[in-house]
Amino acid sequence: MKIVTETFCPDGLVPGCFLSGEDVLFDIETTGLNWRRSHLYLIGAAVFCPENGRWKLTQWFADEPARELDLLEAFAEFLRPYRRLLHYNGAGFDLPYLRKKYEFYQQETPFSGMDTLDLYRRFRPFQKMFGLSSMKQKSLEAYAGFSRTDHFSGEELIHVYEEYLASGDKELLRLLHLHNREDLTGMTEILSLYSIPSLFSGHFQPVSAAVDRQIRTLSFSLTADLPFTRPFETAAGACSLSVSGQTASLRVLGQERELKFFFPDFKDYYYLPLEDTAIHKSVGIYVDPEHREKAKASNCYQRHYGLYFPQPSELVTPVFREDHKARQLYFEWQDSLAEDPDFLSRYASAVLSDLCRQETS
Repeated sequence: MKIVTETFCPDGLVPGCFLSGEDVLFDIETTGLNWRRSHLYLIGAAVFCPENGRWKLTQWFADEPARELDLLEAFAEFLRPYRRLLHYNGAGFDLPYLRKKYEFYQQETPFSGMDTLDLYRRFRPFQKMFGLSSMKQKSLEAYAGFSRTDHFSGEELIHVYEEYLASGDKELLRLLHLHNREDLTGMTEILSLYSIPSLFSGHFQPVSAAVDRQIRTLSFSLTADLPFTRPFETAAGACSLSVSGQTASLRVLGQERELKFFFPDFKDYYYLPLEDTAIHKSVGIYVDPEHREKAKASNCYQRHYGLYFPQPSELVTPVFREDHKARQLYFEWQDSLAEDPDFLSRYASAVLSDLCRQETS
């Protein structure tokens, strides 16, 4: 078994943004997908060192197939101080493969009690937002700005490994290490994008909100919990978002128009056709019966003109609609809302969540 260690510092990751000394990234290389008919020949692991903002990379390589157990034991010992495994689609292959290998050798699975973070599953909902044709690791790496030196696929490397076993060619060994190394350094570059799903998950602090009535726009200023290492913009429907550094600008386009407020208890109201409005029976009883009728859910409303903004759910009351069956909800803007921190937080979270849903559906 050969062991290689080195340190590196990726361009994109902001040191200590959300990692700790108890996190470890890992990736494996095998001679096939079926654990019974293949063997493990390389395990790579990278840990972040908060004290210097660098990564330490360790690779265990089986210079002959019979050393597979040596790799498993060395990796198990390595994992003892750590609490969380980070990987890219490891839940789909790496973890089940290793679990079966440890069971085969009657070894305890070293990561059975560890937390895991699958970067593939975390970023998969954002494929459309990122404009990616696939969610292969290399595609997301390229979006993050990472350029690989290695151009082999895992399948192609199987033949490289077989050639190395036959020849001992050091250049082939370098290629095997390089592919695994760039799988791991690529993951660290992907981590530089983590602020995007974090923001959409509500990890921000509202700073201010203001309305420009001339262009009917509500603008939020937010401070993201995690910094953005590159500017990011997205838009859908009436909402748009732009982020730079740790400052996010969220804009919502409103409408100045007439909308309807529907009373929920329509059986307690009369509808007045001439006025096109509903009034409570306690008042409507004094109206000429020829000019009133029992209200229905569809006409139990009052019309109101104002500046309205969309809301994904009934966050702000009263709630306004175009008609009774309309799914889109609105609230009327009041200047006092700009001074309400609870509103700022709840509404910004809801808008970001809805924006993410529209962009990822």
